Amino acid sequence: MNRHLKILSLDYNSLGDRGASALAAALEENTRLEGLDLEGNQISDVGAEALLEAMKHNGRLEDITLMPGNDIRETTLTAIKEQLAAR
Repeated sequence: MNRHLKILSLDYNSLGDRGASALAAALEENTRLEGLDLEGNQISDVGAEALLEAMKHNGRLEDITLMPGNDIRETTLTAIKEQLAAR
């Protein structure tokens, strides 16, 4: 992933959990990304939890858009929001 990229918009690309997990692995290496738009990608809790874990390694991520268009439980969305708010 480009280390100079600050905002990445991949909304409505049907990434699914596999794509979200791959993106999460890249997010762990990118410490500059500030915004991520993943709405409408058919992501479930599996992909969202991978992203949540990756967020712990990316201290600059300030905004992540996951809804609408994904099947993520409210508890997982709340955990992501809390992780962002703790920054």
